[in-house]
Amino acid sequence: MKISEIRSMEEAAILASIDEKKREQLETRCKVALGDEVNPMQLKQLRKDIARMKTVLVENTKTAQEGGE
Repeated sequence: MKISEIRSMEEAAILASIDEKKREQLETRCKVALGDEVNPMQLKQLRKDIARMKTVLVENTKTAQEGGE
């Protein structure tokens, strides 16, 4: 997921996407633990997507605080 796509989303949608990605990350980790064939890059990509979404949330919070002062 690209950062421009995330920035165009609303806060509620970003939070929902984070929950979805975390669930997907958990399922993938479980598959690895069970010995299933999993692409190792998938875990890395999920982790980066979650980090991007959290970064945008923090940016939005900081902008809202600056605008309110």
